[in-house]
Amino acid sequence: MKIDDDTLIAYLDAQLEDDAAYEAVENALATSPALRARLQVLAESGELARQAFDAKLEEAVPPQLIAAIMNAPLPGTEAGRATQDPAQAVTAAAVREATEDAAAPTPHAVRPTAARPASPSLGTRLAAWLGQGFGGAAAFASIVTLALGALIGHYLLPPAELAAPLARQGDPVRNPAVAVALQAAPSGLAVDVGDARLEIMASFTGHDGRFCREYSLSSPQTGQEIGIACRGAAADTGWQLAFVASEPADPAARGGYATASDRLHEAVDAFLGEHIQDGPFDAERERALIERGWAAD
Repeated sequence: MKIDDDTLIAYLDAQLEDDAAYEAVENALATSPALRARLQVLAESGELARQAFDAKLEEAVPPQLIAAIMNAPLPGTEAGRATQDPAQAVTAAAVREATEDAAAPTPHAVRPTAARPASPSLGTRLAAWLGQGFGGAAAFASIVTLALGALIGHYLLPPAELAAPLARQGDPVRNPAVAVALQAAPSGLAVDVGDARLEIMASFTGHDGRFCREYSLSSPQTGQEIGIACRGAAADTGWQLAFVASEPADPAARGGYATASDRLHEAVDAFLGEHIQDGPFDAERERALIERGWAAD
């Protein structure tokens, strides 16, 4: 087997064809110092490229791009089949993978020669694919990641926005990080949003037939917020706050996250007791609804 740079890069990216190919590369690496040195050079080059893209990913994502992703028809719907582009075509599968396995291997990582590289995750393959001829690929890839809940707030919500007044019952969800999480993140996922911690708690159907999701937003600066947002099944329906309760930050807890008080939990439990018709949903049903953009079953 000829082991050139393309083969070594495929090894680093876990994209060799089969186990026999990995064994051939690993055997060659074990006996050739020059080949090991070349592998190290390629791995370091990949790391430099990753660092270059990291700077781009830390930039704020344009609001119009967020809106485009949030409003894009999802695969599996008639609208989605009619208007689907290559980026939208992978969104539903990426959501499924995120709910099953949040960990994704880092591309171009230096792997011990005794370890067999695992197949790359969809998230890794997607990021690489978007890098080929897709304008704004780094920003778009970060949005897909947000939708999966991995880095929701870091790119969508500048820290200054956390000082805005807390949401009120009956309002639409205006916080873009919360809106993305409600639309696409699985329950149980907790992510950092600036200096706050955002967690999606559960999904259910309310007595009015709308789909609802409970979330918690905790910040050492602005305090605790627990909300329940609901939406209809129509594609143009947004998330609206059916319930929200908050309390100011505890000065003793500044510099770290604090849990919601019994008062907040009692308030949300009372609301849930009166308004849940069906739920909480299990992971399979929730995942199906996320893939359909919360269209009716």
